[in-house]
Amino acid sequence: MEMEKETIYFITGNNNKFSEIKKLFQKEDLSYELKQNTIKTTE
Repeated sequence: MEMEKETIYFITGNNNKFSEIKKLFQKEDLSYELKQNTIKTTE
């Protein structure tokens, strides 16, 4: 039986940084699902 993956949410507007982190998790074969939550900033 496959274990349920724990989800880690990253709140970021930087897609490149999120992609880097996602690649690191895949490279290390960690059993976590990554999701990106984007927030809109106001000036």
